[in-house]
Amino acid sequence: MKINRKTAAAAAFSALLALYGATAAAAEPAATPSEEPTEQERTPAEETTPTAEPSPTGTAEPSAPADDDGGDDHSTADAHHGHENHDDGDRKTYGWEPSEYDTCPASLHDEYTVTGPDGKRYDSWHPTSAVDPATGKKCTFGHEHGDDPRTSDIYEWAVKKTGDKATGIPFSYANEVSAVAAEEHGSVPHRHEDHYGHKFVVRNNVKQVRADRAGYARDASGKPIECDYLMKVHQGSHSKDALSNNAHELFYAVRCSDGTEMAVTTLTPFGQPNEYIRNCTDEKVQTSGSDLPGANTGARRIPDEKCVNANVLNGPKTSDVWGLYELWESDTTIADPSGKTIARFDPWFGVRNPSRFASGGEAKPVSQLFDSDKTVGWPWSTMSGALDQKDPSSPFNGAQRDVYVQNSTVDNSGGSEFIYTDAYGKNSSSSEFTGSIRQYVSTTSNTSLPELERRAFGFNTDYGAPGTGVHAPN
Repeated sequence: MKINRKTAAAAAFSALLALYGATAAAAEPAATPSEEPTEQERTPAEETTPTAEPSPTGTAEPSAPADDDGGDDHSTADAHHGHENHDDGDRKTYGWEPSEYDTCPASLHDEYTVTGPDGKRYDSWHPTSAVDPATGKKCTFGHEHGDDPRTSDIYEWAVKKTGDKATGIPFSYANEVSAVAAEEHGSVPHRHEDHYGHKFVVRNNVKQVRADRAGYARDASGKPIECDYLMKVHQGSHSKDALSNNAHELFYAVRCSDGTEMAVTTLTPFGQPNEYIRNCTDEKVQTSGSDLPGANTGARRIPDEKCVNANVLNGPKTSDVWGLYELWESDTTIADPSGKTIARFDPWFGVRNPSRFASGGEAKPVSQLFDSDKTVGWPWSTMSGALDQKDPSSPFNGAQRDVYVQNSTVDNSGGSEFIYTDAYGKNSSSSEFTGSIRQYVSTTSNTSLPELERRAFGFNTDYGAPGTGVHAPN
C-alpha cells in the first residue's frame, strides 16, 4: 500500500500541474472508454455550494478569545496542551474575538453552536457573513469553515450515528474527549485545536472508479456504487501548529449504495509528530515541541523556505504557485475489541493558498514574500507590496482547498455496528467508558471490491473569495 500511495501522490501532483491555468473543474481520473464518467460527473455537479445566509444553530453563550497560533504550539513544556479549553457551564469552545478587519460581534458568532454526543455545547459551522441584529446590516466574521454540512445528503443520518444527544457536528469534540480522558487517566495525551482550522467537506453522489481504470466499481446487482461523503478536518495552514503536531481532529462519514457506511470521529495522525515532509523535495524536516503519539501512517506535506526559494522567489521566471501547495494525507483504521480491523478510510486534504510557510519549526507569512523582481505572475500580480498576514486583500488566506477520496473499507459482517474507542481511535470496547467516542461501522463487508481510484475534487473551490472578508488566521 505504501507504493500505491506514493504512486497516487505523484500522479495527483502531476494532475495539479496540468490543471494550473486551465478551466477549473473537479479533477477525477478517467475510466476506460466503455465506462468513462460523463463530463457532468467530472464537474461541480457533485460540488455543494454553502448556503448563503443560514440562521444560527443554537443560542448565544459567552466564550473567551481564541488563540491565533492554531492550538498546541506554545512551548516544549506544554507541547500538546496549548491554550486552555473555555468551559462556560456545559459549553466547550475556543471562542473568537473580531480582529480589526472583522465587523461581526463575538456575541453573534457565539450563537452558532450545536450539542455534541456528550450533551455539551460546541462551536460549529457558520457562514462567512451574517446580518448583525443590532444594526440590521451585513457583517463579516473573517474566517470560514468550508461547505455547509447541512447540504450533505447524509447530514441528519450522520449526526444521529454519533450519539443520541447530538444536534449537529461539533468542533473539537475529540479534543474535549481527550481532555476528559487525560483528567481521568493522567497519561493520555490531550489535544486543543483552535476554532479557525475546522473545515467541512461535502461530496454527494460520488461514483466509485476502479484503480485499474476498468470502469466503475459495481455492487452485487451490477450498478455503479455511489457514495455520499461528509467530512470535517482540522487543518490549520496559518500557524506553526502542524509543523510539530501530527494529530488533528477528523470526522469522517460515508454512506454508499452497496451498504458500506461509517461515521467515525478521531484525532487522526497525519504522519509523525515533530516532523513534516518538505512538499517540493519529499524530504523529512525535523522539528520539536510535541509529545503526541507517534504514527506510521499519513503525512503532512508542507512548503518551507527551500520550496519558496526554488519555486516562488525565482524571478524573472513566473513564480510557481504550486510550490506553496500543502497536502495532508490520512490513513485511519478502526479495530473492534478483538483487535480485528473493521474500518479503514484515507482522505487527503489540500490547500492551494496557505497563509504561512515553514522555516524549520517556525511559521512565516506567505504575504510577506512579495518582491517585485522575484515574485512574478498570479497571484503576486494582484499585490502591490508585502502585506500583513491578516490583511483581507492578501490572496493567501487558506481558503482555496481540495480533497481526495479513495477507500472506505469495511469488514464488519456479524459484528456490532457501534463500538467505543479513545479519542485517537484506539483501545476499542463494546461498552462506553470515560473518555470514549462512539464509532459507527455498518455490519457489512466490501473487502471483495477492487482497489479504488483516488479521486480529486474542489480545484475550482474558493471559500474565501474577494468580498467574503476572509483572511488569515483561517
